[in-house]
Amino acid sequence: MVSTAAVIINLGDVAWNEATRQNHPRKQAVPVDGWVTLSLDFASWPLVLIWVHVDALQEEKD
Repeated sequence: MVSTAAVIINLGDVAWNEATRQNHPRKQAVPVDGWVTLSLDFASWPLVLIWVHVDALQEEKD
């Protein structure tokens, strides 16, 4: 039970950690979106990770 909770908490923080590491332009919105999609619909949670990487790459090009 404790290990399951730890895994869920770590998954919720993955998107925020990546956004911070890549200096994402909307890094305040990333953890909210990550936790909402993780708690409501796990299937769309990977889209948040894709958003973090794609948006950070576009910011570097500009």
